[in-house]
Amino acid sequence: MGLGKTLQTSTFISGLFFSKIIQMVMIIAPVSILESWSEELAVAGLKGLVHHICSTSDMKALQIVVKEGGILLTSYEMFTRHHKILESPSRRWDYVVLDEAHRIKNYEAHVTKAMKSIECTKKILMTGTPIPKNLLDIYSLMDFIQPGILGDKDTFDENFMYPIKKGQYSNLAKGDKEEYLKALARCWSTISPYLLRRNKSVLIESGDLTCKKHDVVIWLRLTKLQVKLYEKLYQLHHETTQFRSQEQEIPFTLSALYQSICNDPYLLWKILDDKKSGRQVKRLAGNLLESVDVDRPSYDNTRSSCKINFILDLIKQMFKEERNQPKSVTENMQGEGKGKKLKILVFCQQIYMMDRLEVIAPILFFYELPPCATSILIQWTHAHNRYIILYLVVFQAGGSQ
Repeated sequence: MGLGKTLQTSTFISGLFFSKIIQMVMIIAPVSILESWSEELAVAGLKGLVHHICSTSDMKALQIVVKEGGILLTSYEMFTRHHKILESPSRRWDYVVLDEAHRIKNYEAHVTKAMKSIECTKKILMTGTPIPKNLLDIYSLMDFIQPGILGDKDTFDENFMYPIKKGQYSNLAKGDKEEYLKALARCWSTISPYLLRRNKSVLIESGDLTCKKHDVVIWLRLTKLQVKLYEKLYQLHHETTQFRSQEQEIPFTLSALYQSICNDPYLLWKILDDKKSGRQVKRLAGNLLESVDVDRPSYDNTRSSCKINFILDLIKQMFKEERNQPKSVTENMQGEGKGKKLKILVFCQQIYMMDRLEVIAPILFFYELPPCATSILIQWTHAHNRYIILYLVVFQAGGSQ
């Protein structure tokens, strides 16, 4: 993320177009970053060649690209809906680029099957997500780039999946460990020629990134409410037969409930209120809340979640330190509005957590939504002090409810 994948790819495509090596390119990306692609392609000198398909009424753009050549920008949803038209027009695609390619990591997903039907000469997958640990995700991505490179599904299971999965057990026999290491080595040697990875060390060495990241792991103690809910869920899971009656559905729903409790107990009540929540997880959340004698916390409660409480305290402390800087420093920072500002990024797994931070922030922030309604970036600017900006970013492109 933020290492220039879009710019690099746009420049590469521009070179191919101006060298008259290619004539037709299709770029598929989440709706939230299509505008970013348009901007980067324009910087690369391809503005006049870009055409969008964002709705059914835009399908004439395909005819223009097929007839005159150019770049077609569309979303995963639009392609999946109209893949029979887009996958094989009268002319073969020279290049197909999938941005946020982890969208096709599920081998059985409908979107993955639709993408694999594309007829093209070259394919590029782009993702800021690290190489997944799930071998099936790797298989799905590689099978799109180079079908059959890892064999069919049965061959992949026999040669890679089973020995590698078996090798993760602590009581592994010596022979199994050797087979595990060999399978890992074979898998990596097979896929590595198709990978081009860029990390921040490249930017640091080139001088484009002057700062270094320092990772600090902080263990937080659960609040009393979180402990109460967590212990009760554990007790219900191990002692109540109703959890065992549908054993196949338990792992995912229990994991979702444990995660909700650790993130913010208010999520349990949100599960009950949300029409999109599954029936099973709603039932389990309802049983849990009924068995625990606690009142529904107010939406602006800052003490029900150890994570939110810590984040807000940390931001508050950083803001306090910034405000207490010598006057000469702050005046120099203010300047003409172009001085250095304290910028804080908070990455959230869910949009809901960002909504919570907006409501319960102890410092009064002015909330500003960017012009693009689908943007994953939300900026908060303090109304009375121009030296601090807080950015809230969702891990997944397009957001996650």
